[in-house]
Amino acid sequence: MLVTDFPNLARENPKNGDYELLISFIKKSNRTKFFMGLPKDGGHVCLKTFVSNFNKNSRDYKAPSPQYPVIIVLDNDKGFDDFTKVINAAKTGPNELQEKDYRNKKFIHVIHNLYVVLTPLNEEREYSDIESLFDDNTRLIKHNGRCFNTVSNRNDNTDLSKINFANHIIHKQKTSINFNGFKCLLNRIRGAIGHYAEYRQEHTREGG
Repeated sequence: MLVTDFPNLARENPKNGDYELLISFIKKSNRTKFFMGLPKDGGHVCLKTFVSNFNKNSRDYKAPSPQYPVIIVLDNDKGFDDFTKVINAAKTGPNELQEKDYRNKKFIHVIHNLYVVLTPLNEEREYSDIESLFDDNTRLIKHNGRCFNTVSNRNDNTDLSKINFANHIIHKQKTSINFNGFKCLLNRIRGAIGHYAEYRQEHTREGG
């Protein structure tokens, strides 16, 4: 289990051998739609709005400095093309980067406690997505006669959809699925958490 490699992300339950997450995932609802602009069925457009409004919304709520970072995990594919301008506009410092530079970073510190983590590019430095982190054995598992297929043979029109792959393959067979391909992504998330801890400590000393 990956839980032993990432003790700040999860820990094992000694009673049943299961694991307990030490990070929280946002469960989108009517409440998150009202307060954060994140509806249940929201996609990239909502996330871009969330990033764009993050600084303003942070100023609107008077509270102590956040203890933990907010991390948005995105596919490193064509959908990220127009995210670069959103990130650069949200940043307050003169450290704008080009799209290709963002794509190669382990994590992106946008502003305050907001981070973006992209799936690692493949060896050919081409696009990647969360599903590309699974090995071929997992991608070829069938549901109702269809599989998600390998990266090179993937056909969005005829192969198993992303939602069905997640629900009927990954979720139902999670105890036997090989998740080793996610180590690189989890390392990026761990890196963002560590970076924010240092950032917060530094700004606490400065009184900012």
